Amino acid sequence: MGRKYLWTELRATALSDGAVLGLVNETESYLVSHGAVARNYNKWRTSSGNTVDHANEVEFLRNYLNQRLSWMDGEIGSW
Repeated sequence: MGRKYLWTELRATALSDGAVLGLVNETESYLVSHGAVARNYNKWRTSSGNTVDHANEVEFLRNYLNQRLSWMDGEIGSW
């Protein structure tokens, strides 16, 4: 089985956009519902009191993953 074939198979299943983003969504939900997000931002608040917005950071991660998977599709597809 070639690498290109394996990538195609994985992109249709375990590494599909839906599967990857579903994992992000599940993890975010778990961290929020168990108070981990609040604890993190309480602990690591900057001296000015500012924190990074959690929702923006998760959206950044989703966008990055979408772009990265698309780039990998193009790179592997060119083999």
